[in-house]
Amino acid sequence: MAVKRADVEAELVIEVKLLGPFAVASCGRTAGPWPRPSAKRLCEFVFVNPDHRVSRDLACEALFAHHSPQNA
Repeated sequence: MAVKRADVEAELVIEVKLLGPFAVASCGRTAGPWPRPSAKRLCEFVFVNPDHRVSRDLACEALFAHHSPQNA
């Protein structure tokens, strides 16, 4: 049975809670727990960026400023 594109898009809703505790949910499933805090911080950083695109250099600078660029 073929699935119409509109039906697929309707099911792929991702809800991101940025105020209060950070949370990501889709289709009744939630992301987490976050075993790596850096993974959670990266997701938060991408979602607060208006374009939802972040270069590797910008992410390293924002999230790991206390490390050298090579270690970040």
